[in-house]
Amino acid sequence: VRVDTFWDGSNVIRSATAQNAYGWGAAWDTSQVSNGSHTLSAVAYDAANNSASTQITVTVQNSSTTPADP
Repeated sequence: VRVDTFWDGSNVIRSATAQNAYGWGAAWDTSQVSNGSHTLSAVAYDAANNSASTQITVTVQNSSTTPADP
């Protein structure tokens, strides 16, 4: 009935009670975090408040160049 997604353990990306364009997941604006390794995790809850979780480590590499003005 709910999925909470986090980066680096405590920073909430999104809490969802219904699926959206990303399924139960969430878009993550990596420009708000430093380059390097980060942990993404998801905790899913059922109607009885049982939960299951999973996590992965990703490497963020934001562009260091600013786009040219048109």
